[in-house]
Amino acid sequence: MVRCGSLCAQLIALFNRRKFYELVHEDGAVRYPKGYASWKDFTAMLSSQVAQAKNHREISGGLACCIGKLRHLGMKNDPNRLTRSYVNAHRPWDMYRELFYETLDFSRKSALDKHKFSFENKLPLSKDSATLPLCLSLFPWAKFRRNKGAIKLTFLLDHNGYLARFAYITNGERHDVNIVLKVPLSPGSSVVMDFGHNDYRQLAYLNHLDFGATTISAIYKDRWQIELFFKTAKQNPKVNFFVGTTEDALYIQIWTALIAILVIKYPLFKSKFQWSVSNLVTFLRWNLYTNRNLWKRVVNPLDLLPLQPGPVQSVLPLAGLGQHIRIKKSYI
Repeated sequence: MVRCGSLCAQLIALFNRRKFYELVHEDGAVRYPKGYASWKDFTAMLSSQVAQAKNHREISGGLACCIGKLRHLGMKNDPNRLTRSYVNAHRPWDMYRELFYETLDFSRKSALDKHKFSFENKLPLSKDSATLPLCLSLFPWAKFRRNKGAIKLTFLLDHNGYLARFAYITNGERHDVNIVLKVPLSPGSSVVMDFGHNDYRQLAYLNHLDFGATTISAIYKDRWQIELFFKTAKQNPKVNFFVGTTEDALYIQIWTALIAILVIKYPLFKSKFQWSVSNLVTFLRWNLYTNRNLWKRVVNPLDLLPLQPGPVQSVLPLAGLGQHIRIKKSYI
């Protein structure tokens, strides 16, 4: 008897469907191909990130193999490759950005007990950016150099759970100094930046000179976590190859990858076992559509099944039957 849905269905169940459809209507994503619902597209893109699919053909082929399990994901049938390619090229990407921040809210609540960095004031934040190179002939809108294309990912990493509190995607030509003003910072926050943000006017406005040397060294040592976050974003949910060439398709894939990181980290915060992100992604990728209890397997992975399973057939009352046979023999 199947007692739970697939691992993918249990991850999808973390999202509030009602809030999702509210975002769809607010951003106007419902105006585009009505035969292909936004929820269906999001489910296909999110599952492809966890499964590390490389193109639309792999996404369609992988979902088509899951006969009888797509309804658990909110889909009646597997998505068509050409339809999904057209939709991602024309639907606005703003809805996925808003969904990222909605997902961030419930992920941060689970990360409260996982903080390891001790700091007297408000938790320090790390800000950094990474440039993703693109082929200029395929992505002419992302001009970076004369013969190169690129986009820039800027993150503000919260050291409480090491989650991206703020994300910003822009053309590769835009300098990091121009993005600092767009970062939302609360009063009293401590932000660590690298040398690429060297603007003395901004530093004069932000500079804090009361910290001791040991505190500053501890902050900069813990800043290395943002480099690990970039490594996680590039290697686990895939953002080093893209399934579309338009600006909307590219941004949809990147925001979906960031949402996938939050979804993957959420079980880590609940787990009593020291999982690494890469190990958990490998486990999910190989068992994405198997019917196993995700929380029992991830939260307590050491509680394994017994080596010898118990009997599944009911025991027959042979004791009474043997007594009846002995009585008949006595009459003979």
